[in-house]
Amino acid sequence: MDRKVSSLPMATVLIVDDILTNLAVAVSHLEARGYRVVIAQEGEEGLQRAIFVQPDIILLDIMLPDEDGFAVCRRLKADERTRGIPVIFMTALCGEEDRLNGFRAGGVDYITKPLRIDEMMARVDSQIALRRMQKQIMQQNELLQRHQQELEQRIVQRTAELTTSNLLLKEEIIERQRVQTMLQESERQYRSLVENTPDTIARYDKNCRYIFVNPKMIEELGGDLSRIFSSTPSELLSCKHAIDYQNRIAQVLVDGKSAAFELFWKTLKGK
Repeated sequence: MDRKVSSLPMATVLIVDDILTNLAVAVSHLEARGYRVVIAQEGEEGLQRAIFVQPDIILLDIMLPDEDGFAVCRRLKADERTRGIPVIFMTALCGEEDRLNGFRAGGVDYITKPLRIDEMMARVDSQIALRRMQKQIMQQNELLQRHQQELEQRIVQRTAELTTSNLLLKEEIIERQRVQTMLQESERQYRSLVENTPDTIARYDKNCRYIFVNPKMIEELGGDLSRIFSSTPSELLSCKHAIDYQNRIAQVLVDGKSAAFELFWKTLKGK
């Protein structure tokens, strides 16, 4: 047997066998192959070492001094810590029922005694390679599950953020609607006040031309809207004070300061 190291170096093999000659042969060839080998000579000892060492594979003799290998295998498969470790039975029993019992107990393969080294190495290599592939798949699945959980958490977080944003947007819309309603009501009240006040109210452009007049002002200016709009006070009023009135309006438009026109307007109208 050459000392070629397998592509999965330092895999651990647990051998449970009470025959020292079998152990010596198996250990010698497995170590030459590059495997780490742990041995046990009784079933209970094998169970404890399997839990502690967590080997990649177990070679288990059926005929053990304390209990048979089938019972040991069933105990291995019943324990969550050792359930996933593949078990290959080593036995001189070659009957069909013996093989079925081994598979029912949880074994994955058989090696017949006396050991044929090439067969033993091929079966061990195959099961360890399969075991390693299973571990890689499990690790990849764990990574995928963590990635999926992270994505789900992000989705939950983003959903919560969107929910909060939607609530804020709804509150903003409600507030805007409330303000708009208040503005409409204020405008309605202002319009009612302007239209029903006994005082004259007017707005002018920068050239002192009328752009808005309330009903009282319309009455004071003669009632002809087509003549009032786009005209200046000096164009509408023929009295000598009209130009002074217009100049005062122009000054207010330039300065942006308020000024009292009530007495001036009454003087202008001869009241």
